[in-house]
Amino acid sequence: MKKIFLLGTLTLFFVGFLFAENYYVDAVNGSDSRLGTSPEEAWKTVDKVNGTTFSPGDVIHFRAGQVWRESLRCRSGAENMPLTYTSYGGGAKPLFLASIDLCFENFWLYKGDNIWCVTPASFSTGRTPDYTDVGNIILTKRGNTEKMAAWKRWSIKELTQQADFYHDTENDLLYFYSEKNPALLYSEMEAAMKHNIFLMHGCEYLIIDGLTAAYTGAHGAQGSNTRNSIIRNCDFLWIGGSHLYTRNEKPTRYGNGIEFWGESRDNLVESCYFEQIYDVAMTNQGPDPCLVRNIVWRNNKIYRCEQAYEFWLSNSESRMQNVVFENNECIDSGFGWSHEQRPDKSGTHILAYAMESKEFDIHYRNNIFNNARIAMIRYYNTRLPEADLNNNTYIQKAENCDKLPLFYWGNIRATWEEYREVTGNDKNSTFTCE
Repeated sequence: MKKIFLLGTLTLFFVGFLFAENYYVDAVNGSDSRLGTSPEEAWKTVDKVNGTTFSPGDVIHFRAGQVWRESLRCRSGAENMPLTYTSYGGGAKPLFLASIDLCFENFWLYKGDNIWCVTPASFSTGRTPDYTDVGNIILTKRGNTEKMAAWKRWSIKELTQQADFYHDTENDLLYFYSEKNPALLYSEMEAAMKHNIFLMHGCEYLIIDGLTAAYTGAHGAQGSNTRNSIIRNCDFLWIGGSHLYTRNEKPTRYGNGIEFWGESRDNLVESCYFEQIYDVAMTNQGPDPCLVRNIVWRNNKIYRCEQAYEFWLSNSESRMQNVVFENNECIDSGFGWSHEQRPDKSGTHILAYAMESKEFDIHYRNNIFNNARIAMIRYYNTRLPEADLNNNTYIQKAENCDKLPLFYWGNIRATWEEYREVTGNDKNSTFTCE
């Protein structure tokens, strides 16, 4: 009977893959009226992908070197038959943007006093995101290659220097301070809209492999109740900055690279690259009772994000089991575009807010933490001694940095040796000043 059961299981497994289909998407030469089942019959839009029902084991390939200004609504596969979103062909990773290109002279209307204005009707099309809050405008000056961020302000009166901008969401107007028409000064002007790029809500048995998400005011990839999913070999660039809420007349902005919200189990994020994220590159968080179990973040590179990894679970019925952050390289946390614009500066590799979960099982090991603006580790709670940290490499670009209080938990500010003595953590780790 056992042999018959095993044979039946294997038969179902291979039959599932036998009938799995490959689909192709080509933004330049594709057409949504085609079958989509070969490069020659490729679809054109992400909208077509989002509106198609797939079977477990199917693979959706986006052509390398091409760009889509659309959000991808991911779907679930099944055990041993994940649904996969990936690339095909040679060239750069397929690029998904949640931004609108503003680099056209005729878009801009001069209002006087170096204030220029653009309206949604000027640039909204069926291929662009809806016009919602602009979280950031990514700029490249003409004759230059370095990207920079415009400065988000909250009223026209605050526009006083080059590249200040204000988004009047009530009247759908975007204002920009510039000495001349902005399109004459910049070769790139990408208005990052308030749209998540990869949507993973409720997904299980999902793989996202080899794609790039960039220029959004919200999150790069976000999902609640995610299980048995993998994100690998992906890039997340210039993420976040949109308005989240206002309290006590103080606006708060947000935007993460990858966010697993609430319940998440058996998920893996590996070999991804994160650069210039408003908030945090990677995070588990949620206010409601949930189970966060077997989450692995490994072999990722994080560069100039405000934080590298953050978690918070504020409900006492939540449980955290076997969350692992390992073999990651975190560089210059707090030295990105968002730090100066934030009212709530963190500038740390590891961040933890409220941690009320009744189970707390987290491991940080074999990571490189290279230079932080404010702190190496910043826990806004007292549970750092319960965490497991070891075999990490800490590097800080400051003289006598071993005397600086770079390790925060609760009300404690500790130096390297004080932190190790009190918590018992990082016994086999190293700390170097450069």
